[in-house]
Amino acid sequence: ITITSTGDSGTKFTIPSDVPSRSLYSFLGWSENKNSAVAQYLPGSAIAVNKSSTVTLYAVWSKNVIQITSCGVPSAIASGSNISFSVDTSVEGCTVSVTGADWLTVHGHTVSGKAGSVGSYTVEITVSKDNYPPTVLTKSVSVISALKFISEPSLGTSSWR
Repeated sequence: ITITSTGDSGTKFTIPSDVPSRSLYSFLGWSENKNSAVAQYLPGSAIAVNKSSTVTLYAVWSKNVIQITSCGVPSAIASGSNISFSVDTSVEGCTVSVTGADWLTVHGHTVSGKAGSVGSYTVEITVSKDNYPPTVLTKSVSVISALKFISEPSLGTSSWR
C-alpha cells in the first residue's frame, strides 16, 4: 500500500480494512519496513503522513506451522500387543494420518492397533490442515517377540519362548 499526502500539512489516513491472503501464511498487519517480522499497523487503523510525503506499507506475514506437541509412539512393543496413543497438535482441526506399519489405524487424533510381525518399522505420523504445510514426525518402532510361559518349573527351571 502506498499513501501520499498532497496537502500543505500532514494528513491522517485510514489503512484499508481488507486483509490480503497468501497461501500457507497468516497476515499479521502492515509495516513501513519491507523486511519486518512485526506489524506496525493493523487493517483499519490510522496512519499519519507528513505533508507532501509518501509512505509505503508492506504486508507482514507469518508462515503457518503445525507443531506436534505430544505423541506417545513407543520405541518397542511386543508382537501381538495392543497399542494406542494420542497425537496432540498446536493447531486445532488437523487431520492425522500414519504410514509405515499397516497394523496401525487412525481415529481422529488417536492412533491404535495390534503390533504386527517382529521387526523394525519406520512409522510416519503426518498432521495436516488447509492453508498449512503438512508436518511429519518419523519414529522407529521395534516389534519384539512376546515371551510366553509354556510349562511349570521342573527341577528348578522355567521354560520360556
